[in-house]
Amino acid sequence: LFVTVAFFCVTSAFKIKDVELSVTSIENSSENVKGLATDYLKEYEDKNLLFSNPKNIKKDLENLSGYLSVEKVEKQFPNKLAVTVTERKEAFAIAYGEEYLIVDKNLTLLEKRSSHLNNVDQNRNIVLNLTLADYNVEELEVGKQIAFYDAPTKTYLLGATQSLFELREDLLSVTVTVKKDGFYSRTLTLKMAEGVVFNVEKANEHFDLKLQETIRFYNELPLKTSGEYHTVYEDGGKVTVKS
Repeated sequence: LFVTVAFFCVTSAFKIKDVELSVTSIENSSENVKGLATDYLKEYEDKNLLFSNPKNIKKDLENLSGYLSVEKVEKQFPNKLAVTVTERKEAFAIAYGEEYLIVDKNLTLLEKRSSHLNNVDQNRNIVLNLTLADYNVEELEVGKQIAFYDAPTKTYLLGATQSLFELREDLLSVTVTVKKDGFYSRTLTLKMAEGVVFNVEKANEHFDLKLQETIRFYNELPLKTSGEYHTVYEDGGKVTVKS
């Protein structure tokens, strides 16, 4: 009897009475991240806070949509569950057969779809051209980062995504290619909307400096409608852009 009464008191005392959901969503986005999270968390009303597992809540929420990222799940005793989520923002579209893999700036897969237009204003996402040798198609999972075979490619792409995304109005596509010049190296080719093309040579070396110089050169270029340029790192530590 004592155990029964004690169990009843504990379960009653820690019933969830308040589910606090904080959502950072993107204005005009077609994704209803807040609605998905709200509907799911209704299931936890009147459940016992003691037995609610934050890890399971996070996993279940993020399984609802690739756009939904859980920042925090916190049990606040005696009766409150606090959850913070953010909406992942589309940045790039990886050409994948007849479809595109839509990814954010962390190269997290948000969804697969036939269009590379973004879900906010229907303008284009930057097309990221990779070969199937660059990433593992067997491990493509919504809500997870693209699994790259080549660590340097992943490293310099992640280091470039913010800068590349800021060029979204001017940049059509980014292509990663392998070149052999005594050893294998990778070139990052930027195709701009007005027509000019930049090849960032040996992108796995001094990449930040090369990208900065490429952007500076592009912004000062008087004629942007044609031409192909190569960004290289020269002896002495100087980065130059050559035609």
